[in-house]
Amino acid sequence: LETPVAFETAISAALGDPLDALLYDQNSDPEKILSYLESDESGRTMLIPLEQLRPVEKIKLQKNSNIIGIASDLVKAGGEAKSLISVLLGQVLVVKDRRTAREIIRDLPFTTKVVTLKGEVFTSDGVIIAGKESRSSVISRPRQKKDLEDRIHDLDQVKAETQKKLDSLFS
Repeated sequence: LETPVAFETAISAALGDPLDALLYDQNSDPEKILSYLESDESGRTMLIPLEQLRPVEKIKLQKNSNIIGIASDLVKAGGEAKSLISVLLGQVLVVKDRRTAREIIRDLPFTTKVVTLKGEVFTSDGVIIAGKESRSSVISRPRQKKDLEDRIHDLDQVKAETQKKLDSLFS
């Protein structure tokens, strides 16, 4: 899952528990996964069967300069994760602030959520989920890895150029 840094907190909050979910297909035995989780005692997770994922029609965007977009359109996912992201984030609007969230949530379908850039989640039934989301680092890891790889590449180039200069000085 690739998420622009500006949206990491919002996407992490919008996903909630499914952020740490395990996907399994018809060839996997959920009982084995459950037994492992039970024996390992390392915590809880959500198991999502790929075959049960049903396409979800994306929410229609309203005209409002404070609405950034539909969450599923703001991330990149490949393979089987693409359909999961559509299901999990296709009914989520990302907005700039909570004032906008409170204004628009009343007029949205019951299945819709609105999330702010700070990670506050508003649901159409009046529930608000707020506070620091500790799982946002899970979303940022791919970006951080790429940033580090790019930095290593840049440093390797500087090293090679410096080595050339040293070699020319001593030859």
